[in-house]
Amino acid sequence: MLGEGFDLPELKIAALHDHHKSVAVTIQFVGRFTRQDPTLGDATVIANTGIDDVDRALAKLYAEDADWNALVEALSSAKIERQVRRAEMFKGFSGDLSDIPLQTLEPKMNAVLYRTSCDAWDPFRAEELYNPGVYLGMKLNPHQRVAIFVTRAEEQARWTSAQQAVNVTWDLHMLHWDQASGLLYVSSSAKGPFDRLAKAVCGDTTRRVEGEEVFRSLHGFKRLILRNLGLTHHQGRGVRYSMYMGVDVADGLDSAKSQSRIKNNIFATGFLDGVPASRGCSAKGKFWSSAKVHDLTDWVDWCQDVGRTVNDPSITTDGVFKSAMRPHQISQRPAVPPVAIHWPESLITQFEERIEISFGDEPVTFAECDIELLDNARSGPLRFAVRSDDHTAEFEIVFSDGHARYPQRAGPKATIKIGSKVQTLSESFGEDSPQIDFGDGSLLIYSHLYTLPEGETIEPYPSDKIEAWDWSKANIRVESQGASKRPDSVQRLVIDTLLADPDPYDVIFDDDGKGEIADVVALRITDSVVSVTLYHCKYSGADTTGARLSDLYEVCGQSQKSARWRDRPGRMLQHMLRREKMRRDRGLSSRIEQGSAAALKKLKVGWQDHRFEFDVRIVQPGLSRQAIGEEGLHLLAGVETYLLETRAMRLKIIGSQ
Repeated sequence: MLGEGFDLPELKIAALHDHHKSVAVTIQFVGRFTRQDPTLGDATVIANTGIDDVDRALAKLYAEDADWNALVEALSSAKIERQVRRAEMFKGFSGDLSDIPLQTLEPKMNAVLYRTSCDAWDPFRAEELYNPGVYLGMKLNPHQRVAIFVTRAEEQARWTSAQQAVNVTWDLHMLHWDQASGLLYVSSSAKGPFDRLAKAVCGDTTRRVEGEEVFRSLHGFKRLILRNLGLTHHQGRGVRYSMYMGVDVADGLDSAKSQSRIKNNIFATGFLDGVPASRGCSAKGKFWSSAKVHDLTDWVDWCQDVGRTVNDPSITTDGVFKSAMRPHQISQRPAVPPVAIHWPESLITQFEERIEISFGDEPVTFAECDIELLDNARSGPLRFAVRSDDHTAEFEIVFSDGHARYPQRAGPKATIKIGSKVQTLSESFGEDSPQIDFGDGSLLIYSHLYTLPEGETIEPYPSDKIEAWDWSKANIRVESQGASKRPDSVQRLVIDTLLADPDPYDVIFDDDGKGEIADVVALRITDSVVSVTLYHCKYSGADTTGARLSDLYEVCGQSQKSARWRDRPGRMLQHMLRREKMRRDRGLSSRIEQGSAAALKKLKVGWQDHRFEFDVRIVQPGLSRQAIGEEGLHLLAGVETYLLETRAMRLKIIGSQ
């Protein structure tokens, strides 16, 4: 094992065991044995390329067929996308803040918003507000109108009178003035408000945005769910504060109207521009989000997005709250057919290799398991199953005393292992429940049913939009091609159609099986965009075509479940590679119909350099566009709306005449 400072030019082979090394350290280490020597051969680097959590830039070096000469120059020169964005912002800064490099900043996504009437701002006046030695300097980007400064304060520890016990606090302050809208954004790690600072840099007429108009910032969210609601009201000479969470938020909104209570703060989640998003806002003018700030441009863009809605007088807060999904605590299941069931969010965000589900004594990797509804009935118990290719464990949701339980009803005892923690699946679901989507757009989490606003209706899907294919060469009763590549299956006809497309796909992947993304995943890859099309196939329940409503519910549920992959393209690519490896390790045929594993690995390494666009195709040869009924068309319309509102994914239906 070679440590720091070791230098032996004659060495030409090195194994990198520490995958947490930075690019700079890695390049420096490799440089010790890659010096040219005509008496020695080429240098060889051995590294573990199968690890998920390596630094993204370092992963580029480890990629198959990577050109190190080009990559080292690119990485060292900050050529990758995120570094370019950072560089474009940072290069415009000037000023003195040498102790704190801008590249090391990790700010939070928050801001206090002010309205200004000045013709120009003077951020350097911020220094006047601090005692000597507290203000450490400022960096200013005059073109972007972004200023950053740091303060350092010392305070006597409150628990002792000893003079040497001093607490030192460093605070980051960021300001952005949007001259076009007249808005000033202030973000600081110090406690607010920041009225004196705002007036110092933009004049005495500067006023903080307050009151009802701050809640305009929730406009534009789809499937908006209010998670927390704080209300204030006068009681005698005092002011009383009430906090509502979960299902109690609906009562809070009602009391805000009927009892003249004032909305103080709200935190909400939903979907914004096809991406899961969150936003909090306070009547005192503060806005925040749980989103991560990758660079300063993220923060500036977020601020301007908030400002656009707050500054729009056509947005009414009543309209915003009317568009929110209302939570209800239920004691019995809704009389609506369920469409889809999703794994709990905590499992989806874990690394797949950390999760293992056991059916009795037989463990199965999470990547090869799925969660599925057992039926789509409007009444009766809500039942679902966790399945692998060889095992099934059945569960039921039982409502009682305001709670929900998930007892296992059939199959071998199912347990889940996450890291070193092992518990039954029933216990796990009780702690973090799966989500069920219903045909009317409502969703169930635990015993909380979230319903769409009253009066919101969706027009049925036009039957003439259903694309009719020729299925004469396929057995519409056979869905999967399997490892044997059955030529008359529905899935095989889809794959052959894609292979014959004049606009060729770079990757066509057979992902059929438990834990699938879709039956077929097709990728077109350019320098900046990856177009992903997910094909969900369903065999016909009869020899002849018709409305096929029960079949339609199943494939619609699969389509809604697949939307989550839009949030994590890197995870999707890793999932495909893992399933390909498991298939080949069993001595079976490849899942890759076009392209190669090397192409997927290369894309996985640099996935953040691309914009991913997702589409969904429902393929059901048993579905006749002439015979489909009203319930089927409303079901398709609901799926189309869900995919568009939550992930900006377009839907097409492929069936029969």
